[in-house]
Amino acid sequence: MRAAVEPGNVLDAQYVEAARNLLRHVDPTQTWGVGSGVQAEDMHVENKNGWIPDLDGTYNSVGYVYREDGSIEYAVAIMMQRGGGDQATKDTMQRLSAHAYETMMHTTE
Repeated sequence: MRAAVEPGNVLDAQYVEAARNLLRHVDPTQTWGVGSGVQAEDMHVENKNGWIPDLDGTYNSVGYVYREDGSIEYAVAIMMQRGGGDQATKDTMQRLSAHAYETMMHTTE
């Protein structure tokens, strides 16, 4: 994930910008997942969430966290299946995102 959003690693700059453009335009109803656990105002998230409307309830959230200057701190992907329903799954993903943030940024609540 991280290699795809940093120019020169895997993709040329124009393709990196296209990918980041897709990640940064998130529907306001889709703020759950990777971005919901970031706890600092100077940090930003670009991510996409998705789900498969089947009986198993498969959900995913992928994205990365970056600073004001654009430097990427970390990338994360969360995948869940059978999370106990829509809201319960989103709540769990928020807790996982917060844990990833605390771990990667070495913070505590």
